[in-house]
Amino acid sequence: MVAAIIGARRGREKAAKARQDAIDESRGQLLKELAIDLRLRSYFKQFDADESGELDRKQLVSFLTATDFSTPDGTPPTDEEVAYVLRLSDTNGSGTVDKTEFKAALTTWGSARFSAVFSICVIFGTLSP
Repeated sequence: MVAAIIGARRGREKAAKARQDAIDESRGQLLKELAIDLRLRSYFKQFDADESGELDRKQLVSFLTATDFSTPDGTPPTDEEVAYVLRLSDTNGSGTVDKTEFKAALTTWGSARFSAVFSICVIFGTLSP
């Protein structure tokens, strides 16, 4: 009987520890996401020169130029690259990148230079500046 009680207690303690570990992991992930969000807001604000809440084509080119580490400093993206980033990140069709689309633009740009999809779009001329 005592062994059963001790076993049940250990089982509850183990389950409680597993729940706490899951909570701690979720909390850590949330903090990482918040830190990334704060950095993204800061980057967005840096390139949103007119404080419109959107990056127009010129501001987007400035952003892409500043964040491209695969070319010499100051090398702007091609018109095709800008069109590619806009096509994949401008979900509301405004022709700009707003705050909610900015993370997608950054992700798209990070993969654009190495993407087979981008290369195919350029080859077949399905991107328009």
